[in-house]
Amino acid sequence: MTPLVVYFFIVISLLVYVYPYLTRQDPMRNKYDLATNENTLKYHDYARLFTSQFTHWDIFHLGVNMFSLFSVGTAAYVILSLSTFELGRYAVLAFSALYLFCGIVAALFSINFGRRVSAGASGAIFGIIGFITVFALLTGQTALLSSLVLTIMINVAIGFMPGLNIDNWGHLGGFVGGVIFGLLFILGVPKLL
Repeated sequence: MTPLVVYFFIVISLLVYVYPYLTRQDPMRNKYDLATNENTLKYHDYARLFTSQFTHWDIFHLGVNMFSLFSVGTAAYVILSLSTFELGRYAVLAFSALYLFCGIVAALFSINFGRRVSAGASGAIFGIIGFITVFALLTGQTALLSSLVLTIMINVAIGFMPGLNIDNWGHLGGFVGGVIFGLLFILGVPKLL
């Protein structure tokens, strides 16, 4: 069963996507107002580090990301629930921290290395994949690790396809954020190993 916190992040992204249509605003202008760009840090517009995680350029972008979040988010939540043992109620907070932290790291990578307008949940999703990868490596879950390697390879290949305008720097940043979060979280919970 998919945890409510995963649905929460999906619903937020859906609401951000439909809001300009419901309020008769210019949808593209709204998206640019919420996305990160090269001036985000220069003008101290830090809110965009959060809002960009919930902003998507089109329905395909939204659909692919929400399906991916549904899939990997559920797996990460299960891992976080197991690792917090009797503190299972904190898995919601841990998942939220994972998602938001990875999204912010992805946005920072995108701003500093990609230097372009960027939006979407994929950086946070790659962060969740990074977290699960660390879990699989540290706990010897070879089957899980094999499926993750395949998923990562497919996504990297898609990321370099011409004409798709995919933010590979954001994906890399999110993955790095997930690895950092995973090392801190999992190594901080020695009962899990």
